[in-house]
Amino acid sequence: MPTTYPVAPVSSVAILAAALELQRTHGTEFAARFLEPYQFDPEVVKALLYPDHP
Repeated sequence: MPTTYPVAPVSSVAILAAALELQRTHGTEFAARFLEPYQFDPEVVKALLYPDHP
């Protein structure tokens, strides 16, 4: 019988912080692809990953 473990929910802040770290280490496009499954508002993603663009 396989052992199962409870999974703690991950906050949006933690996901966005991880995306910023991925952007720093792997580039903006990689970070953007990482965020896709979470379906954040596109304006939030744009402001986070492309802060110099209007």
